[in-house]
Amino acid sequence: MRGTFITFEGVDGSGKTTQARTLARRLEEAGVPVLLTEEPTGSFRNFLLHGDELAPLAELFLFLADRAQ
Repeated sequence: MRGTFITFEGVDGSGKTTQARTLARRLEEAGVPVLLTEEPTGSFRNFLLHGDELAPLAELFLFLADRAQ
């Protein structure tokens, strides 16, 4: 089965998540299988911006853990 990868880009608070969820819901209602993913959350971004310096491997694991949610 061939898939299509769709992304929504824009500044924080511009409605990307709302639009992505709306599209996913409509596609699912039409019988199209959907996998909805999101980029790292604000809490992870804040930790990186204001937290202690991390070792590169620790940063990678935090990024992967956030994506797994």
